[in-house]
Amino acid sequence: MAVKINTNRGQVIITNKVIVKTIANVCTGCYGVVGFSYGGKTLKKDNIAQLSKGVKIRANGTKLIIDLYIIAAFGVNVQTISESICRNIKYEIEHMMGIGVEKVIVHIEKMSSAD
Repeated sequence: MAVKINTNRGQVIITNKVIVKTIANVCTGCYGVVGFSYGGKTLKKDNIAQLSKGVKIRANGTKLIIDLYIIAAFGVNVQTISESICRNIKYEIEHMMGIGVEKVIVHIEKMSSAD
């Protein structure tokens, strides 16, 4: 699924890969996120291509539903970082790419010490 945006100067096509990598990049910048998890494996925070495996997106009409599978830092308030992640991702995707976000679902797969 690629997102197509028509402008007065032509058409802009944003691929899934770009959207997912942007989401992974925004999420890793959020306080309390140690990394992502995929199939029970920890994904390295310094490899954005690998991290994108912990991000799933799907469309619901014209808006995105985003699932994140993260590893949170031990000792942080899970509800607070989840709300922060949702807010940051929704803002960045809507304002940077012009794509609506219906919801962001944060799955905390495990807790780990911050690196």
